[in-house]
Amino acid sequence: MTRNKKLEVTEEKVPVEAAKRIVVNADLAGPYAEELESKLCVALAAPVQGPLILDLKKVGSIDSNGIALCIGLAKECAAKKIACVIEAPGELFKLFSMMKLNVLFDIREVSAA
Repeated sequence: MTRNKKLEVTEEKVPVEAAKRIVVNADLAGPYAEELESKLCVALAAPVQGPLILDLKKVGSIDSNGIALCIGLAKECAAKKIACVIEAPGELFKLFSMMKLNVLFDIREVSAA
């Protein structure tokens, strides 16, 4: 597995229902997943108006830590009554679908960046 540079997470306000978009530009594996988890906690601490979108278009690979992070994010959003959307490119979308995670929360297939 190749390592991307440093994990960078950006937050963007997007016009769709005042959503908050979290863009991940590194693999969701090992320490990157743990680092992203702490950044997501900060993002969820602030008031969110509209859905939270986790953009995984730039993610090349994911491990069990990354999958657990996505599940935890969806559960946390549900507890706070915030809609959560995970945008995943082809292979990640297929993985989530095979695991039936698309039944538990909103996962949308998007083109890779």
